[in-house]
Amino acid sequence: MYSHSEISYSYPIARGSPTLVLLFLAPFLLGDQVSFLNQIGALILISGIFALIFSEGGYRKINFKGLGLSLIVALTIVCYTLVDAKGARISNNAISYGVYMFALEGVLINIVFSFFFKKEKLTLNFIIKEKYKIIFAGFLITFSYLPILWAFTQANVPTVAALREISILMTSIYGVYFMKERFGLVKVISAALIVLGCVVIRLSVA
Repeated sequence: MYSHSEISYSYPIARGSPTLVLLFLAPFLLGDQVSFLNQIGALILISGIFALIFSEGGYRKINFKGLGLSLIVALTIVCYTLVDAKGARISNNAISYGVYMFALEGVLINIVFSFFFKKEKLTLNFIIKEKYKIIFAGFLITFSYLPILWAFTQANVPTVAALREISILMTSIYGVYFMKERFGLVKVISAALIVLGCVVIRLSVA
């Protein structure tokens, strides 16, 4: 995704879109009750996403490849959010569910890697050389998502998903200052609208 579009373009679409989709799917698939007022937040969120899609100009300037990949990532996020929310709730122990989930993912990812990325050899020397980075990355992934799983048992999924998307603003800032990406007025407005939409959804969810 990031190899075909700027992070300040693809990340808000990939992370903002699932909040909108979950807002409508969660009541039907998980029985979550949401307020009618959250439609205002949804409209703001949609406005931000569309503004970002057209941030480079008219229809012909849309980065369709970056947009398509971002939407695929968004669909993936919707799917795993619904599955994890359901799993955390029926397990009666979100932390235990998370530990087993990460352990199973480790096995499955290694199997998939060995079949589909045969040319990319992950040698023991590489693992030893980068062991601290690997351990640190694993620590961050695990302990950043376990609180999310717990939150799924305490609040509606759209609420939790909306709160997570404050990272959109942080990522946009990262893209500008560290990746040296262009960040014109339209991108500023669109990123702000996406964040504002997520906040309104959070405040309006019952």
